[in-house]
Parts: sequence; structure tokens; C-alpha cells
Amino acid sequence: MTEKEMVQMILDENLVPLEIFYQEMRDAGDNHLLSYRARTFLRSPELGLLGPEEYGITAERSMLAVSVFLWSLRQVCREIGKMQQNGMDVMSFITIPVPMKAIGTLDFAATLKTAFEKENFTFFNMICLELPGQAVYEELDVLHTLVTELREMGVKVMIRNVGDANYPVARLAGLGLDYAILEDKLAAAFLDDDADRMAVMAMISYLKAIETRILIPNVERGDDPVRSRIERAVCAGYVITSTDGMSFSQLLEQKLADEA
Repeated sequence: MTEKEMVQMILDENLVPLEIFYQEMRDAGDNHLLSYRARTFLRSPELGLLGPEEYGITAERSMLAVSVFLWSLRQVCREIGKMQQNGMDVMSFITIPVPMKAIGTLDFAATLKTAFEKENFTFFNMICLELPGQAVYEELDVLHTLVTELREMGVKVMIRNVGDANYPVARLAGLGLDYAILEDKLAAAFLDDDADRMAVMAMISYLKAIETRILIPNVERGDDPVRSRIERAVCAGYVITSTDGMSFSQLLEQKLADEA
């Protein structure tokens, strides 16, 4: 059995538990915590811990990606609820990636409301949905409607993989996004200060002009020179740490230590 076939079997038969790890998203300037980014992993005895980049393409070929997203959404709602019940100061929001398969194939807003109702969840402003950059190419009209509905609910909206020189960045102008995550190669060009950095700066300038806050992925936690460069170039910029993240229990331990 190939690795791809094994991943498909895991997803089809739900043979292993799903597990969420939380990546930190921090201000590039003063390093304060902005939020956490939820990443859902599959834990397999045969393949180990599989991240979204390893099972995502296989899952996107069917509605399995949507099932994983809805499970992740409900789990995040429960975990925010646990923090509230324990009197803990919840961070401003948690970001949950949305698969492309969910855009245009569901009555997304209605599905979201149903999930919230099942969990008795009302802290809508603590949820930020991370929409796929691909939707700007393929489902722009649907994306406009969806972002409007989400904003009306009080849910924050982010888009990922804002990218290369051919990316239709002008289409982002009317969406009313809260945040945009630069595509990995574009971010690497900026971080490495290579020849494509001017294109990156043009993208950053445009995003700032349309009042969309910018996130730079894969920044090492202690890399102060890079953080300083991001702060000078982006101003109100944020970074996503390059680690896989922490479990919910580790997150709670960290918050208890920070609040002590």
C-alpha cells in the first residue's frame, strides 16, 4: 500500500484520532500574542503524525476535507468554552483553516451556524476563518457573499497563500478581509532579502492600502533581526511561528504560567 493509499484509508475509515495543535501568531514588533492558528493532525501508528500538508491534497478530493474542518471547528469551540468555564482570559481569537472544498459546495454560513448551535457557542468574535487563496481565482462571487455573511455573524476573516506576481491581488480590495497570510515562497523571498523582494514589498504595500493586516509565515521564534525587518517594512505586521504548535493541554499550561 502506498503512503497516499494509506492516508486515504485513514481518512475514509476514521481509523485514527484527529488532534489539534496551535501555532502562535505574534506581533512582529513587540512580540505580543495575537492569536493561535489551529492545525489539525492525523495520528497514525503506521505513518506517525500527519500534518495538513501531508493529508490535505488527498482529503480535498472528496468531502473528507469538509468533515475534518467541521470537526476542527467544533473542537476549537469546545476548547474556548473550557477556558471560559475555568475563568481564564481567552486570547483574542483562534484561526481555523477552511478547505477549498467547502467554498461553493456548502451553504457555508448556515452550516457554520448549525455547528455553533450544537456546541452552544456564542463567542463568534473569538473565531477567525482562514479562507483558501485559491478561491480568489475560482469562486470570487461566492467568496464576496461568504465574507459578508461571516462579518455579519461577528466572525473574523483571513485569507491564506496571497502570492506570486500573477496573483490577482486587486480582487481582494472589495472583500473586507481582516488578515492575509503571504504565500510561503513570497514570504521566503522577503525573509531572505532576495531579488524578488521588490515584488513582495509591492504586495505588502497594496495589502496595507486596503487595510488588510499581514501575516508572514514560518518565522523562527527567536529570530529578532527578521522580526525587526518585518516590523520596519510591514508596520502592523504579524508572524506565524515555524513550529508545528502545541496541544491544548500545553496551551493551557502556558496561559496559566503567563497569568500567574
